[in-house]
Parts: sequence; structure tokens; C-alpha cells
Amino acid sequence: MTSKIFVGILGLATLGCAATQRVASRAGPSASTSDPAAAAAQATPSEDARVARERSARYALAIHDFNTGHYEQAAQLFAQLLLSLPRDPSADHLRNLLVQQIAWSLLGSHDVHARTDALDRGERMLERYLVKHEALLPESAGEREAIYELLGQYALRRDAQPPPDVNTQLRALNEQTIAALDHGEGRTRAATVDRMVREIEVERIAWAKPDDPRVQAFFRDPRAEGPSLFGKPFEPFHPARVLVRGWTSQVAGLRTRKQNHALIAAARPELERCYEQALGRGADVVERAAIDLTWRADASAEVELEGEHRLDASAERCVLTALRTASADAVDAPDPAHTMLRLTFFVQSEGHRPGAAEINYAFGLRHPPLRGQIEQGASGQHGLASD
Repeated sequence: MTSKIFVGILGLATLGCAATQRVASRAGPSASTSDPAAAAAQATPSEDARVARERSARYALAIHDFNTGHYEQAAQLFAQLLLSLPRDPSADHLRNLLVQQIAWSLLGSHDVHARTDALDRGERMLERYLVKHEALLPESAGEREAIYELLGQYALRRDAQPPPDVNTQLRALNEQTIAALDHGEGRTRAATVDRMVREIEVERIAWAKPDDPRVQAFFRDPRAEGPSLFGKPFEPFHPARVLVRGWTSQVAGLRTRKQNHALIAAARPELERCYEQALGRGADVVERAAIDLTWRADASAEVELEGEHRLDASAERCVLTALRTASADAVDAPDPAHTMLRLTFFVQSEGHRPGAAEINYAFGLRHPPLRGQIEQGASGQHGLASD
């Protein structure tokens, strides 16, 4: 299945930028609503924001897998993100960057896990992409240079030569992809010159700068809760990750709810693994499932998926197996009961992006205040507002 993903991705969503599509993407509101491109162009701003958040979350999870050595999983997530882009010229640049991300992931799979089939899949993908790119975008020779350089990296592996250090190149590729996602490349709404632009002026308080002694005292007060701003500057509080949450209706008794809570806690690592694998097969960044749960006297649980859900067959089997396996260890002597367990699978992005802000952390305050009000407002002598 994996090879089909990488061999076939370019046939579905590689370059949706033929001359007729260029005209359709700029047709504006007069285009027919039966045209998919015109329907995408009429998407609301809230829909744009939702799509942008989902793509950023998928990309953050793929980068986390790449950085932790899970290259095959990262390649699948990059491929799913590429397939989600609209087939119009607005996404061509982002499409080019994601093809490079997939190729680097397959190189990592070969270098670390000695998978020769990864080289074959990567080369076939890049060669097919070059053919289509040159046919549809002959003037964009600069984008093809990066693809030729990647093919050179594959040739080094074929010749068993030591590869060069490419950390700087990979960091630059990551920054370019993040910038493309942040600037809304490949969103559903087409960029038209006649779109209304609204400018809003808002008066705001001129807050003190981070190196102000009052700000330093505020940040250093030991009563402040949450992660420390002085621990590891620019480090995320947590990486991009998948999470699973579950709940039971209050109709169930207290004993039954405790049994269900113990079951979710025991099965959570395996449930998260099931969902992360499902993301590589096209699952959404938020999935919900209802579980019909029956506790038996022999400390086993009978589980079945109920109602509508969008998990594929493999993810469904994985989730049910995880719950059945964990039920034996979750509770020693459960009370026989029948209840409905609702699960939510979702992707949580990292706490904050490294380098997203430039703050001077060279504070010189030696003795932080131990008394006094920490929240003193924003006015006058004791506030944080500058005069």
C-alpha cells in the first residue's frame, strides 16, 4: 500500500496548473458553482482558517516523526498533506516543497533502516514529478533545480558514496514550508483582485518591553503558574503529538465510570498508535467514535463500534483490539455492566513554534520580589504599562 501512495500521488494531485485551470481559478464569482474550482473559490474565511489549522497540525506531526526517525510514517503524512492541496496554481509552490519533504523522508528510511525499496519509490516519484512540472511549468526552472539536487542525493546512495551534511538545507526547507503554510498557499479560496479589504484601527496600551525591571519582576515571581519562561528559551513546551480522550455518560454508575476510566488509561498508548497510523492513510485531525462496551464478570470486555464514524477498517480493528487487550489488565474484578464509551482522537500541535518570537531573555534582576501583588493592573506607578 505504501508504494502505491508514493508512486501514484503525482497522478492525483501533483500539478493542477494547466492553462484551463489557470483561467478558471481567476474567473471570480461569475464562475459556475458546479465547477469544483469555483466552489472552492467561494469558501468562507472560517473554512479557510479551519483548513489552514488542519494542514499546520498535519505538517507539525510529520516533522515530529521525521525528527524522531520515523521516516516512513513521516513520508505518508507528507503525502496525505500533499493530496489535500487544491488542484490549482495557488498550491504549486507548496506542492513542490512537500514533494521534497517526501523525498528526504524516503532517503532517511534508506539511510537509517537500510530500505532499498525507499530509493526506488523516491526516484520514481521525483522523475514523474519532473516530467509533469516541465510540461506544465516550463518557466519555473528554479523549482526543478531542487528536484535535480535530490536525485543527485539518490545517486550517491546508489554508488555507495558518503552523503554530505544537509542539515542546513533541511532547516531551510522546513522554514520555507512553514512560511508557505502561514501565508495561506494552497487554501480553498482563490486570491482575487476584487476581494474586499477591510482595515480596522484599534487603540491599544503601550505595554512595557521585556527588559523592563517591572516585567522582569513579574515574570520571576515564584507564584506564577505554568511552564517557566526562563527554562529553555524557544523550546516548545511539548512536541506535536496525537491524543485520545474518552468519556461516559453520567447515567452510568460511579463504579462503571471508574472501570471505563481505567480501561482508557490502560489502552491509551495503543489507541494513540492506531490513530497515528490512520493519519498516514488519510484520517482527519479530529476523529470521533462511539464504543458499545459490555463488562463481563471474568474481567473481560466486549467492545463494538457503534454509529457513524470515519475510521477505516484497519484503524477500526486496531482500536477494538487495543480495548479488548487492555481490559484484562485494567480492572481485577469489574462489575458486569453495559455502557457507551465515546472516544475523541485528535492532533495537538506543539506548544509554540521555536523561533516564532524574538525576546531578550538576558534579564539582570538578581532578587525577585517575594511579596506584593503580582497582578497590579496596567495603570500608574505599579502597572506594567509604560509611561
